[in-house]
Amino acid sequence: MQNTLGIYELDQLLDLMRDVAEVKASGDIGDTPLIDRWITFKWGSSYLLWGQVSDHPLGIEENVRTSPLIYIDSESGIARTRSRWYRLGTPLRSQQENTPKKALVFGPDGVEAPVEEAITSTRRLPVIILKEVQRRGDDKRIATAFELLEALTD
Repeated sequence: MQNTLGIYELDQLLDLMRDVAEVKASGDIGDTPLIDRWITFKWGSSYLLWGQVSDHPLGIEENVRTSPLIYIDSESGIARTRSRWYRLGTPLRSQQENTPKKALVFGPDGVEAPVEEAITSTRRLPVIILKEVQRRGDDKRIATAFELLEALTD
């Protein structure tokens, strides 16, 4: 992620965080694609999912690399990317093998990462957003970001 976020990106992220808060409250992600035999990986400064997708609204039934993760809860079996929710099927790695001896590599900028690392990174996102809106002095967005931070804090 960049050091500073533009207004459009901030508003997008606030909307995505609002969606995550609503799903955490309701537990309902609706009719979403399943990603099976999945792993998390780091692409530049973002975390993504890679795995076998099914039930995708675009008819995709193959291995995919998702858009960047906004939220992931492996215990509940759900993940939110910038573009959509996913139901998490069986991970590619077992819990004992979460950090493999040989990680998968995705070009020069992508490498498999432990799911805990992706979870930690996505849980910091509401704080990053709040700091950015505070830096801008935008009272309306500050109030929204505080509200979402409270809703998303476990």
